[in-house]
Order: sequence, then structure tokens, then C-alpha cells
Amino acid sequence: MFEQIPQQNANRQNKIEKKIEETESKQKEKPSEQLTKLLEKISDDLEKEGLPIDKKARIDSKFFEKVYSQKEIEGDQKKIEELEKQWYKNKNPQQIETEKEHQIGEKLEATKTVILNKFMGDRFYVMRTNRYDDVFNKVDNVIMDKKNGEIVCAFDEVADIKDKRFYEKRDKVLARNQKGVQLKYGLKMENQEILPSPVKKLPIFYIALPQKYLDKCLNALIPNLDTKTEEEKMFFNYTLMVIDHEIQTLNKSDWEIDDSVLEKIENFSQTIKNYEKINDLKKPKN
Repeated sequence: MFEQIPQQNANRQNKIEKKIEETESKQKEKPSEQLTKLLEKISDDLEKEGLPIDKKARIDSKFFEKVYSQKEIEGDQKKIEELEKQWYKNKNPQQIETEKEHQIGEKLEATKTVILNKFMGDRFYVMRTNRYDDVFNKVDNVIMDKKNGEIVCAFDEVADIKDKRFYEKRDKVLARNQKGVQLKYGLKMENQEILPSPVKKLPIFYIALPQKYLDKCLNALIPNLDTKTEEEKMFFNYTLMVIDHEIQTLNKSDWEIDDSVLEKIENFSQTIKNYEKINDLKKPKN
């Protein structure tokens, strides 16, 4: 095809060929590679706004030197490294990171971070917790209101929502709202400035996603934070419905929920309703 183009159009030919190669390269990118790029873009955006984030959109403990001693921070990191050595059978750090990227749970956490940023990034900072809080406080994501600094948290898991164990696990997570969850490496807002700080009495929601929804979203993922696919809308809508249902469950429960936790839940509930109206989302298809 290209051999038939006149010589004087060689420069244009080269540009066309380069564009085709770039397009094919993007099409060949694996979902995990797209996720990595999107997380890096989110991290860059959050860093520009002054948040203590690493390149995987996690809260970075190295920014907490004014909160904890260097010895304590390094000690927490050491605890995580020792546990991961046990979990991953003494593999080196690079091997561990590579293996984690292919795990379903890691993909869900990363995907949720990307999707919530796409749809809620105008109003909220959405990030992943520091590994210490992920492991020891069982919190995966932090969703922080840009206007008032209020935080809600999420714990996610790939699960069959029709399985009896799903409801047992959900209720176990929701019960933590009686006192709220805490983050050792959290954030607070003072005079419109985001500061590293431990935080307590935070609401938490259990985001369990069926494997089929995660697969659909990953296969249709577009490495652009300004573009939203129908599959991403489905994922976001599903997440909103889960949280809304859990809020209703909490309101009907006999649990005595801490007042400050309950206030955050009620405020977030109203925000969810606003997003449902803004996005005019439909229920996901099976």
C-alpha cells in the first residue's frame, strides 16, 4: 500500500505509518498496563494538588515525618515487607510487585480507584490507602471531599453477591461503622490545606464486585481519564447502588453508630444521589 505513494509524500507517509504503529501499540496494551498508566496519571494530578501520594495512587508514608518518627515509619514498612515475604514465599520486592499486579484483588482495587476518579474526581480526592492501613486496618480506598475534608472509606473484594458468605462478610464490614475505622496514614484538611494525619471514626463500605463486572470493565478500559465507556458507567453505577443499599442497611440496623460516623454517612448519601442524577445512570445488565 505505502510503496505506491509518490516519493515527494515520504514525510507524510512516515507520519501515517507512525500513527498506525502508535494506535496498534495502544490496542495491544494489556489491561494491567493501562491500569498502571491511569494510576500514574491520577497520582500526578493528586500530587499537583499537594496530596502525599506515590505513583500507584497510594498514600505515601514518607510524607509523615512531621507526624511520626523516621524509626516508626521504617518500622511499619518493615512489618509489611516481612508479611509479604511470608505471603509470597521469599520472593524479592520486584517479583512481589509483579505478582500483585496480576491478582484479582489488586486489579479490583486499582480499577475502582480509576473509575471513581473518572466520575467523582471533580468533587472528591479518590486514592488508595497506605499499605500499612490496607493490611492492618483493612481499608482499601479513601474518598475525601474537596470542600470540607470529610472522608469515607471502602473495603473491596471480588465476590459472588448471591453467595451466603457475601452477606456475612458485608455485615462484618458494615458493623465496623459502630465505632468507625481508623487510618494511621490518613489525611485531614486545615484551612483548605491537605495535611498528613492519623484519622479516626471514618465510615466504611464493602464493595464486592462479581468477576464478570470486573472483566467487562477491564476489557473495555480506556487509558484516558476524560473518557468514560459504557462498561465504566456500569461499574460506577453498580458501586453507587451497593453503597446506597448499605446505607439503607445501616439505617435499618440495630447497631449504635457513632454520631460523627453517622453524620459523614448521611452527607455521603446525599452526594451519591446527586451523582445518580448527574450521570443519569442505568442499572447494569447481567
